[in-house]
This record gives sequence, structure tokens and C-alpha cells, in this order.
Amino acid sequence: MRPLAVIFALAYLAGYAVVAFLLVFFATFPFENQSPEDAGKDDWLIGVALILFVLALVTALAILLRRLGWAIGAYVAAAGSGVALLVWALDVSEHSDGKLVVWGTAIELVGLGAVALARRA
Repeated sequence: MRPLAVIFALAYLAGYAVVAFLLVFFATFPFENQSPEDAGKDDWLIGVALILFVLALVTALAILLRRLGWAIGAYVAAAGSGVALLVWALDVSEHSDGKLVVWGTAIELVGLGAVALARRA
């Protein structure tokens, strides 16, 4: 079970790395016909991306180092933040709601699987 938990933890970290990259990209991309005020209103996403990535990193490292309490705490914090971000994204999204829900759910389920498997190992 331990090798599978480690694989899931690394997949969870990779999923949140992609999420963090996309958040930073969305926050810094110069969209056409965008005023300077509108361009700066999404800068908070950069901080959220950093927080989510760090929480996923702590979760993965805690699983690797067999620190179950830290893994559970970091996972719960990341999952709560991820769900809040997903709710915000669904509110502002116009076209890709299904993709956001599927990817968000998949990443969180992989993390849950990593923590659950680490608990059994």
C-alpha cells in the first residue's frame, strides 16, 4: 500500500502544480481590451496558487516522511481552499464548468486516496 500512497501523493502534488501554473497564467495574462484596473484585479490568484501548491507539497512530503497528522491537516486545508477556489471559478466561468468540476474532483480524490492509503500503510 505504501508505494501506491506515494504515487498518489506525487500525482496530487503534480495536479496542484498544474493548478498553480494555470492560476498564475490566468492572473498575469494580458487579455485584449482589458483596462489596467481589470488587469490587476486577479492578482490575488497568485497568492492562492502559492498557498495551494505549498499545502500540496506539505501533504506529499508528510506522506513520504510518514507524518500522518501533518498529511491530514495539510490535505484538509488544501481541499477546503481548493473547493472555495472551484466555487469562485464556477461563478466566473462561462464555458468550461464541466471541465473545472471534473479536474477539481479528480485532484481532490487522488489526494484523499493518498492520505487514506498512507493511513493504512
